[in-house]
Amino acid sequence: MTAPPEVLATTLQVPGGDRCVVRSAVVRDHNPPLHVRSQPLVSANNIVGTLQNDVTLKVAAEQPGWFQIQEPIEGWVAKQLVDYACSRKTKRLRLLSDRPQNVRDRFVGAGTHYYLISAKAGQTLTITKNQGRFPLVLSPTGQVLVSKADIDWRVSWTQQLLESGDYALEILSEENGYAYSLSISLSRGQR
Repeated sequence: MTAPPEVLATTLQVPGGDRCVVRSAVVRDHNPPLHVRSQPLVSANNIVGTLQNDVTLKVAAEQPGWFQIQEPIEGWVAKQLVDYACSRKTKRLRLLSDRPQNVRDRFVGAGTHYYLISAKAGQTLTITKNQGRFPLVLSPTGQVLVSKADIDWRVSWTQQLLESGDYALEILSEENGYAYSLSISLSRGQR
């Protein structure tokens, strides 16, 4: 039996725990050009190249204070000299009943942010977009409640939930990045 197109092939698979992975950054050196180094340390003899401001970097790894980059030059750059945000992020929200929580963040380049909400059947979830794109909304079994076709025009969404478990809000950035802001609330449900 084939699942309808609104239902994902498997149950919801979102990385657990609060996580942030940076995959792109933009050079914002206050004294350009930015030095790209062969190792994550400042030394006069480990400069492998330089980059001007506004160049987009592909980040491969991270160490305290440093990013290892793959493009446009392979090497290491100091984190404080670039603009970055989580490219892939997972965060569990702890919503208090009937009290809206504001969620704000941004993308630098492409990425996906997930917000997980633990809810019970009968509760009502309300999401309002203040800035940016509206999120995809996925049920605990992976059913798409708000689809990709809706995210550019939708401003708000309210629904009484039919399942108990973790609901996921998935916010997407294809390439250019942007800031977003949402207001999210979860009602107590029926008594």
